[in-house]
Amino acid sequence: MKLYLIRHGIAEELDRAGGDDAARALTREGASEVRQIAGILRERKVSPGLIMTSPATRARQTAEIVAEVLKYPRSPQETRELMYDRSIRDAARLIRAHRQQDDEVIAVGHEPHLSRLASLLLVGDDRLPLRLKKAGIIRLTIDWSGSETEARLDLVLTPKWLLP
Repeated sequence: MKLYLIRHGIAEELDRAGGDDAARALTREGASEVRQIAGILRERKVSPGLIMTSPATRARQTAEIVAEVLKYPRSPQETRELMYDRSIRDAARLIRAHRQQDDEVIAVGHEPHLSRLASLLLVGDDRLPLRLKKAGIIRLTIDWSGSETEARLDLVLTPKWLLP
């Protein structure tokens, strides 16, 4: 499985969302950056069998843009396991549940949740010092076939590195 962990794009300030963190929407700049990043995924021929997202507005909007650009045929699946207030072990169980179904999976969420999830899948705990920038991508290759899950870190990309 190729697992793409994507952090939501730049979001509006908390006061613009009436103090509700989960209601914060992408800014125009954030949506544009996500669209460009998704275009790079399209150029790389990423074709997910599943796109999952945190239900927070900024993550859901990010996932919707990615789905549109990649011509994903369904709406991204909202799942609480990708919310910033959930256990990374819940998120890891969610990923494992899709190990037989999809070769490429995209999960859109938040920091530090996604970095900690990547660390858990790579080394069994959350101690790796990974940090994912807004609209950044971590790609893992995960082999579920043996008695032990083996994960490899393929890339960590930031918009500043990818975009002009």
